[in-house]
Amino acid sequence: MAVWHTRVGFWLVSAVFSAFWGGLAYGITALFTEDAIWQWMVFGLAVLVALGSHLLARRYTQNIEEV
Repeated sequence: MAVWHTRVGFWLVSAVFSAFWGGLAYGITALFTEDAIWQWMVFGLAVLVALGSHLLARRYTQNIEEV
């Protein structure tokens, strides 16, 4: 069984990937603005969107496995 198929593994993988996307968004924002508030806001938004997409994917995957 793969690590990401466990509850702890799912959250661990989700957090790592979400932090990666947040960091990427932060870096891209840093290229265009010096304002740290915008950089952190974009980081937070990217992390929330990535975590949301992971939660939706898990919900749909669990529904498929139950059918």
